[in-house]
Amino acid sequence: MSSSETNGGGSPKRALPPVKTIVFLLLVMLLAALAVKNMQVVTVSYYDYKFQSRELQTPLLFVIAASLGAGFLLAWFFGFIAQMKLKSQLRKQTRTILSMTEELQKLKSPPKSETVKTND
Repeated sequence: MSSSETNGGGSPKRALPPVKTIVFLLLVMLLAALAVKNMQVVTVSYYDYKFQSRELQTPLLFVIAASLGAGFLLAWFFGFIAQMKLKSQLRKQTRTILSMTEELQKLKSPPKSETVKTND
């Protein structure tokens, strides 16, 4: 491979396949259409830290984006916790496998014969 075909790290560059590019562009266009159609102002009511009712005037697009962002962060957080549990379980099982392998090697090795000298 020539140097122009790698990304500096030694691995080959991966161009975005045409199908993925088309799908990505369609999603961008859909998002742009959603943004244009949802710019009307909505009132968001909430309680502040003193439990007093408050209202906020904001475009609907911001409410939708904040909801999606909060959902994404929440899903990422729980996925991260699940991944950490799995990694911990993998480390524990790896240690168990190593200790069992060592024990198996000890059991397979021939016993050391000790010669007992007798005084006949």
